[in-house]
Amino acid sequence: MPSNKEYNTDLSFLSNEEIEKLITNTGIESRRVSTKEICTSDLCLKAAEQLINDLNWNKYDIEALIFVTQTPDYILPAT
Repeated sequence: MPSNKEYNTDLSFLSNEEIEKLITNTGIESRRVSTKEICTSDLCLKAAEQLINDLNWNKYDIEALIFVTQTPDYILPAT
């Protein structure tokens, strides 16, 4: 996950009442935000490596990995 964390309490375009309602309705108080230099595939690779490590799997035993996204890195080539 990106290390940069943004808090919904800091959203300047919403009133305090709207912020409170947003947090109450969604349960989301903060979110991670990446820089423009980081692509979707970068985030997925990092998450996959962490998961494989946490599960103590050998990555060479994995025969296939399917990546599906609605936010591709580039139009062409496909991610």
